[in-house]
Amino acid sequence: MSRILAIDEEKIHVVSSPMGGSFGGKDELNVQPYAALLALKTGCPVKIHQTRQESMIAGIKRHPMKIEMRTGADENGQILAHDVEIIADTGPYSTLGPAILDFAVEHAVGPYRIPHVLVEGKSVYTNNAVSGEFRGFGGNQITFALEADGPVSR
Repeated sequence: MSRILAIDEEKIHVVSSPMGGSFGGKDELNVQPYAALLALKTGCPVKIHQTRQESMIAGIKRHPMKIEMRTGADENGQILAHDVEIIADTGPYSTLGPAILDFAVEHAVGPYRIPHVLVEGKSVYTNNAVSGEFRGFGGNQITFALEADGPVSR
């Protein structure tokens, strides 16, 4: 906010709803810059309340990920090797993209013990919508890919 408004951090006061963890929204800037600009323009405190529909339209979106996995097992079904490539679409800005990709990479084997694992993750800038923190923090995408029953069409 300080950089966006060119104001010292000490002069910025934000009151947020009290809610446990981040739950996919409080670590990223979404309505705060708009509220701050309105407050500066009007000289009054500003409160923004969005309907669920407005929040879904204006809010950041989950990182789309292209995930390719190859898993090898022996004749008894014991998983021996797991090779994973993740390409995460972070949109035009990275925001928390690196941390979200890290989470996906760290969870690429799920709850399984696999002796040979290779995971490569890349976060790429695109001209798609801004991607950011969202419920699951990259875990949902990798878990879906890991547990899907066979190939998923693109």
